Amino acid sequence: MRWRTNNRFAAHMVVRMPVGFFKCGDPWHSQTNEVAFIHSPGWKVASPSNAEGLLRTSLRGNDPVIFLEHRAMLDHAWARRPWPGEDYAIPFGKAKFVAEGNDATIVTWGGMVDRCQEAAEGFSVDVIDLRTLVPWDREAVLNSVTRTHRCLIVHEDLQTAGFGGEIVPHDQMRLAIA
Repeated sequence: MRWRTNNRFAAHMVVRMPVGFFKCGDPWHSQTNEVAFIHSPGWKVASPSNAEGLLRTSLRGNDPVIFLEHRAMLDHAWARRPWPGEDYAIPFGKAKFVAEGNDATIVTWGGMVDRCQEAAEGFSVDVIDLRTLVPWDREAVLNSVTRTHRCLIVHEDLQTAGFGGEIVPHDQMRLAIA
């Protein structure tokens, strides 16, 4: 809308939807399917691992947002955060390092962040929580992979054609791993 009207109109809308595997639900209710939304032009896509401010950013922005809330966030203590105040907001496209190391890079988002952080304990690895998929923080990922030369992308989506496949093919990523 903003592109077609030369920024004269905004398309402010936030679509919140539950995603991911949880205690119950059939195969269709346990999918994440973020890849279906990232290819829709004009939408921003958030897939937070916790309740740390992205919804506030989404609600205050002028762009349409698909906000993917993992079902596990509703029931687990790891997803809760203390109240940061009324003005706290996280910018879209800014990843967070939840663990830092030198031997490998793990790139993840949503419900997989806590699992990756737990699996990385005792290892010297960067664990990067992308937080948003459109835009995603290419710079943080490439800087980490350039340093570690190893990258593992962990996501809860379809076995083929998931969002992880959007990260790997970049020429800069291949050069960083080589």
